[in-house]
Amino acid sequence: MAAQYFRSRLNEPHPQRFTLVFRNGELLRHQDPLAVAQYLADARLAEVHPEPPRRHGSDRINQID
Repeated sequence: MAAQYFRSRLNEPHPQRFTLVFRNGELLRHQDPLAVAQYLADARLAEVHPEPPRRHGSDRINQID
C-alpha cells in the first residue's frame, strides 16, 4: 500500500472522506481518495458519495477534565 500523509493539527481541515456503494448494497464508509481511486476500476462499485466534514469535537475520543 502506498504511504499516506494526514494532517494532524487541529486547526487544519481533515482530508476528504467518501462512502463507496456497491451493487450488492454493501457500504464502505470513511474512505480516503486513494481507496476511491483503487475501487473506480472495480465493476462491483455502483456509486461514490462525499461525506460531510467532521467537527473537531467528534475527533476527541478521550477527554480529561
